[in-house]
Amino acid sequence: MTDAESFYLILASFYFLECLKLRSPRTAALANSSGKANSWTPRSELVRFMGIKKWVYIAPLLPWPGLMIVVANERARNGSSKTVESPLRIKRLTDRYRKATLGLRVLSLCIFCYYFALLPYLYFLQRGTPSFFISVGIGYLLMFAAALLLFRVRARLLPRSKMSSIPQLLYTAFLPWHAMRCADDIFLEYCRHWSWPAILASQVESPRSRSQLQRLWREAQFSKRPIYSTDTLQSIFDSVKLKAKLDIHDPQDSERYCPCCLVSYQSSAHFCADCRNIQLVKHLQ
Repeated sequence: MTDAESFYLILASFYFLECLKLRSPRTAALANSSGKANSWTPRSELVRFMGIKKWVYIAPLLPWPGLMIVVANERARNGSSKTVESPLRIKRLTDRYRKATLGLRVLSLCIFCYYFALLPYLYFLQRGTPSFFISVGIGYLLMFAAALLLFRVRARLLPRSKMSSIPQLLYTAFLPWHAMRCADDIFLEYCRHWSWPAILASQVESPRSRSQLQRLWREAQFSKRPIYSTDTLQSIFDSVKLKAKLDIHDPQDSERYCPCCLVSYQSSAHFCADCRNIQLVKHLQ
């Protein structure tokens, strides 16, 4: 394996690691692969590492136009008083972020294309010549420009976190794999105090978001310790004019089902394994 092949193996590996988002248990995610305002859908975690107490989500593989939201639920957040619970406000904040970071995410895509497509071609044409070092310098100029733009965007969206942004600026200026995903950390910090039901309600046009909201409602009805109370959910449902309902699930291939997630079980089971031990109910005859 040549030095160039080794470099690109390392670059691709670290870029893929940047796409993996490790978060604490009991989190939830919403992804937008197209970048359009009403194209958000819930996304399940890729894997759960219970030994280190982390859930892993995979972000859209290209820096632009994809976006991702990952937030902790109410119990994992320990009752933060800063929680944003208005679906309308969350929708406005999401649009604000999407527009404020458009230039940064497009520049990140340019860096991605430069390092993964154009620079290998230039290496084939110019290797061993001073011109290739100029080509490498252009890549660093792009990353330096991304760092400056990142500073401006963070100052606009996260004005209180200037000191914590210094490592991110250095990583963006010198590490190409981080420069390609530098906008991700802004959004994950920007949305960390948002309420998960309110996020789903802000995208109520999506059938999957409505399905997730109805599941939270069923959990509030049947769980002894629900994450969200019926009063909290009802106020969110009312704000988007969505009617809460309890679905009746009656397939013919099993005898019991979970009233929360609607998964079927055989007669030997009595509690749902995925919904914090909610008691199963029998099917209607």
